[in-house]
Amino acid sequence: MQQECRKQELRHRNPPHSTGPLDRAAFAVLVILSISLPALLTAGCSWVDDNGVIYYRQISDATAADTDTNGVESSPRQAATRKAPSSHRKLTPAQRAAKEQAKQAQRQEKHCARLQARLDRVQYRLDAGYQEPQGNALRHQRREFRTRIFRECR
Repeated sequence: MQQECRKQELRHRNPPHSTGPLDRAAFAVLVILSISLPALLTAGCSWVDDNGVIYYRQISDATAADTDTNGVESSPRQAATRKAPSSHRKLTPAQRAAKEQAKQAQRQEKHCARLQARLDRVQYRLDAGYQEPQGNALRHQRREFRTRIFRECR
């Protein structure tokens, strides 16, 4: 009886699935390596330009041969979010006015195309046949659209 109690006591102290100090240490090393390994494999740098924009660049062993100046290559994410040099962003007042004029012309063209499409639908309904009260309303709409096109689009 005492032997059975002792066996149960030993099983209770050291269950087969328990982790000893060695298993915990190995797990801790594994976690630390998995966190620090990406930082060890790539080297990088960052800087702030005059406008306060932060730039990040990195190099790795695989791309060291294909790097640009000073052995630094942009990461794809930073390259996509990087701003253009300030000389490319600023427009002169004449360029700004020309750009706004082009936008306005495009809006006007779109507006006139919509008016013409509505006039075409009314004309189609007139050509398809109608009953008398509806015909008067359709002719009135046609006159209105023709007047608007004449005033706004010519």
